Amino acid sequence: MAKSKAQRMREYRERKKQQLGEEEWLRQERNRRKIYLTPIAQMDEDKQLKVRERNRKCQQRFRKKKTAAERK
Repeated sequence: MAKSKAQRMREYRERKKQQLGEEEWLRQERNRRKIYLTPIAQMDEDKQLKVRERNRKCQQRFRKKKTAAERK
């Protein structure tokens, strides 16, 4: 049976950990993911408003799902 992309990536990450060692791999992974995060203080006001609005909507959706799950 063919492997899914998630399975292939999981195996690839495990091979990289073994090749580099866990500490080195974690350092590289942290640096790779750091690119995607920009502190909100460094954004202009329009961008800040958009990010905050998106975060607010996501948080509301999460809380709604959470309360619905607790009622069941």
